[in-house]
Amino acid sequence: MEQKQPFVFDTQVSFADTPDGLVQVQSQEIPAEHVAQLKRDKIDTTHDRMGEFHRVASIPIEVLHKWDREGFVFEDELKSGTKGLQRILNRLKAEHLDAFITTNKRV
Repeated sequence: MEQKQPFVFDTQVSFADTPDGLVQVQSQEIPAEHVAQLKRDKIDTTHDRMGEFHRVASIPIEVLHKWDREGFVFEDELKSGTKGLQRILNRLKAEHLDAFITTNKRV
């Protein structure tokens, strides 16, 4: 079985001068082709058997940083098993980030 290498997209840091002072702005560009590939991967899971390890999401680091600032700690959710994984997937859906969910399987 061929192992895919993970994609890592750098985050960009810039600064903006606002009435409140200098503000740090972080962003991350996700190419449309990558999102299209995630969609194809999700469709492919319909016919694949779910093994011991199964990718369910590909979440950009800036989303994880945002969640962390909001008090939703991704690592803690992962440690809590299936329920935490379900909370992560529900949060992606609630924030209209379904494109980063990479499976149609029920977890």
